Amino acid sequence: MLYKYKKLVLLLLYILGILFPYLAFSSQDIKKVADDKASKVITKPNNMPQNTNKNLTEQDLIHSIAEAIKPPILTKEGVEINYGFTPASPVNLGGSGSKNTNLNIKIENQSTTELPLVEIINKGYRAALAGHYESAVFLYKKALVHDSDNINILYSLGIMYHKLRQLKEAKYYYKEVLKLKPDQQKALHNFLAVIAEESPEEGLQELMLLNKANPNYSPVLAQIGMIYARQGEYDKAESYLRKAMIISPQEILYKYNIAVMYDKIGKYKPALKLYKEIIEAGDSGEALPQSLNIIKQRARFLTTKENG
Repeated sequence: MLYKYKKLVLLLLYILGILFPYLAFSSQDIKKVADDKASKVITKPNNMPQNTNKNLTEQDLIHSIAEAIKPPILTKEGVEINYGFTPASPVNLGGSGSKNTNLNIKIENQSTTELPLVEIINKGYRAALAGHYESAVFLYKKALVHDSDNINILYSLGIMYHKLRQLKEAKYYYKEVLKLKPDQQKALHNFLAVIAEESPEEGLQELMLLNKANPNYSPVLAQIGMIYARQGEYDKAESYLRKAMIISPQEILYKYNIAVMYDKIGKYKPALKLYKEIIEAGDSGEALPQSLNIIKQRARFLTTKENG
């Protein structure tokens, strides 16, 4: 009787195996399913940028930027960029005055899950505000260990090295930002300023390539103007700087640079007009590329000169 019962059980199991083959797991099948489930649980965060451009040459990067800044065909909307805890305004490259530029960095609220990283960034921010740029570099590099492709950290490092006048290092970090996001305007602005300062002739060629891609892109126009101004070609400089200023009237730096150029070549009336506009913006709380008091002193001098 027991023998017949065992045969019946085996027969039922056999039938079940045919009808429902997925019930018959081997140990390898179980491991595979477990691995599949784990792979669905352990996923990469959606906000992690995938940097596929790490090995770009500078020339390749320029072409990549040229593609990124081409004007849209059907829309005039600009690209909104979240700069996080990075400086709110570009570095002043107007000469020795750049060393006196106030650093304006703002920090946004971060997720509590990133608290250790935010604490490091906060310390870097405070160090930067205090003018301790070397300490800020150390802290931002420490933050970079946590998130190597974080555009905000990379950009902040570029700014710190720029403030220290270590242009090679500043250029490196601006390039890293642009490899991840070629249309990040402030990093692009400062990157172009560095290449224009390092090698004006080579920089001018690269800028002209970008200008061809988008003739109305103000950061490129402004840097072309600055190169011509440094070379003493003031008519060309004025043409490019004025166009940049007209396209982006909110950019105080463009206005300041053309005012300084006018002042330098003896065009005091237009220089004074622009200085007054810059002073008005500074009195309203806008960040300026030079000390407000210094600009006011120069404006008073030009006013006296004009009246005299």
